[in-house]
Amino acid sequence: MPRQPLTSAENRFLQTTLVARLLDVNTQVLANWRHRRIGPPYVRLSHRNVVYRLSDVQDFMAARAVETARMPRPMAGRMPGSPNKRPKPTSPASERS
Repeated sequence: MPRQPLTSAENRFLQTTLVARLLDVNTQVLANWRHRRIGPPYVRLSHRNVVYRLSDVQDFMAARAVETARMPRPMAGRMPGSPNKRPKPTSPASERS
């Protein structure tokens, strides 16, 4: 397979701190994922220096996207599946009888 030029945006390398922010996790979580061999693929440049390819992080996120069914917006103040009837307000007159 021919190599792609390193100037391509997909081949850009990201530091661990930036990937952690993109995934909304702590850098220690990324370290745990690397140890457990889960999470996005990474490149270990040295014992302490790890980088992630932007395209790998994007693929990792896309693989975990959850499709949801589109539902119509519920009427104001009601949750989907809730009964149509609203509780009757109590009036001071009904409490006296």
